[in-house]
Amino acid sequence: MSLADKANNPYQQPNAMKPPAGHTPGALDWDGNKGILHTPLMAEPSAWDDVIRLHTPFDPETHMVVPPVKFKTWTMVGADEPLYWYALTIVERTSSARLADLKELEKAIRKRKPRPRQASMTGTHLHINLADWQAGKGDGGGIETLGQRVENLGAEVESRWKELKRLKVDPAVLHVNGLGDLVENCRGFYTGQFFQIDSNLRTQRRFVRRAIFELLDRWGRFAPEVHVHCVGGNHGENRGNDGADTDPADNYDVAVFEDCADIMAGNPERFHNYKWQIPEQDLTLTYAHDNLIIGLAHGHQASGKDQIKWWAGQMKGRRPIGDADILLTGHYHHTVINQEGPRTWMQSPSLDGGSAYFTEKSGLESPPGTLTFCTDGSDWFGLEVIGA
Repeated sequence: MSLADKANNPYQQPNAMKPPAGHTPGALDWDGNKGILHTPLMAEPSAWDDVIRLHTPFDPETHMVVPPVKFKTWTMVGADEPLYWYALTIVERTSSARLADLKELEKAIRKRKPRPRQASMTGTHLHINLADWQAGKGDGGGIETLGQRVENLGAEVESRWKELKRLKVDPAVLHVNGLGDLVENCRGFYTGQFFQIDSNLRTQRRFVRRAIFELLDRWGRFAPEVHVHCVGGNHGENRGNDGADTDPADNYDVAVFEDCADIMAGNPERFHNYKWQIPEQDLTLTYAHDNLIIGLAHGHQASGKDQIKWWAGQMKGRRPIGDADILLTGHYHHTVINQEGPRTWMQSPSLDGGSAYFTEKSGLESPPGTLTFCTDGSDWFGLEVIGA
């Protein structure tokens, strides 16, 4: 049944309940930048994009629903599922319009309805590598343009998942890998950094936290299980002008994922299908899909850009990352795939806006994007760079 059929004039039914006080079904109160949409009585939609398309003059490509989502529910006599009146806040898809404080976000997610539980499956796993956003870096459009790329990424991962299902690949688990340098930081890397950022550190963290939460929330609506893993990068370090001030655990790249995990813990029924792997002191971690071990490192540990030599040293020292069949890194902002025997190193591109200094120095640019790939428990396949 289509969304339009589900929402078809429930007020004409003899046993229909009147809408809540102040709720005018179908009304859109728009002030030019944002507004409140009062929906008709309807079944729970699978995506807010459908509601925007059906009940507003806007395109979901340019407008979106943001928290808080207000609703009233009512179950019709003899009906199997409840119906809802929604009061939805709609804004244009700009990153600045969606920045929210942590407490505001917490209040919003506590009201979200639980996602139906599904049995665990052992099919294909899809892996998404979030690397080197460097939010706050002013080059290439800065944080505004980065926000647009993040929005594109959210939609493209959903499309990729649906395409796998269409091809009967049976995706079961979505892995989201934070590979570090998600914030630019404000000092401690090069002399001109302070003068080239477009956001202070608080704003950088708020942007990244909000962006990660929105991506995870969107993807968890279609993926039966979402497994989140992260490591810290060098730009995420708590730094002064002389380098890192504290220990390796004090890293903003890890802290933003902890924020999201803590927020979701406030609504365990709604977010029951998320699992988290967040390191304490370690700068690497591993996870497994059946017999396949995947390892994460930002990549700044390797001297002279020789990730293979660094990885070989981890193998010799019998470090957990040395056991990985697939090593995932970032740091160098361009895609590299290197297979040696049964092991594969994948270096992820950056989603930032590039570097004017690097281009002036080398004449080159690194195209933005996000590296994704699939595993079947014994090998990887379906590598694709998306979200540019």
